[in-house]
Amino acid sequence: MIAIAPAFEGRCKLGILKLEGIRIESCPEVMQADVNEFCRRRTKFFDLEHATEIPGVQKARELFRRLGTDPNKTRPCSETFLRYVLRSGKFYQVSNLVDLTNWSSAEIASPICIYDRAYIDGDITLRSGAEGETFESIRGKRMDVIHQPILADQAGVFGSPFADSARTRIRHETVEALAVWFTLSEYSNRALLADIETYTERLIQYKIGQPGQTEIVT
Repeated sequence: MIAIAPAFEGRCKLGILKLEGIRIESCPEVMQADVNEFCRRRTKFFDLEHATEIPGVQKARELFRRLGTDPNKTRPCSETFLRYVLRSGKFYQVSNLVDLTNWSSAEIASPICIYDRAYIDGDITLRSGAEGETFESIRGKRMDVIHQPILADQAGVFGSPFADSARTRIRHETVEALAVWFTLSEYSNRALLADIETYTERLIQYKIGQPGQTEIVT
């Protein structure tokens, strides 16, 4: 079960996709070519100075403000991905599934996060981080999440729309995952489902895995 805490109700919605039959490998060449083309288009029309003018970036920033976070201090992961592209002209590579998720997030300029379902413990809630709560990021940094939007399960914080968690990171042995889209409450269900469908089509096209159940949580 996935729920949004009462304090966040009416401010945001989540798109949920379960992934199955995953094979974690390096990014295939055909997908890398498509990612490179995305980077070429973004750097042709935008630079770091104009990053906030990219369509969708202000939407993600408004989402963070509604959830109690200053996007100038804590950026949505989608904006972080975009700024890396504008700075370097390329996308950093991790694995096929992580690269697909990061690319898709940058493309719509809205946070999409991916988690290994085997390391999620019970029900999930999107809520504000409490005093003293932290989690370890995939870079080994201890993240203080007080008043930040976070995803928590029975074991505590396991993710956020601004940093990935070491506990639920995608591993080479990952076979089932959970993808989460974070967006504004007024973003239409039709548009959100279209975003998820684009992702699932690529998931199949690049032979990464198979889509399972889809859900929208408001």
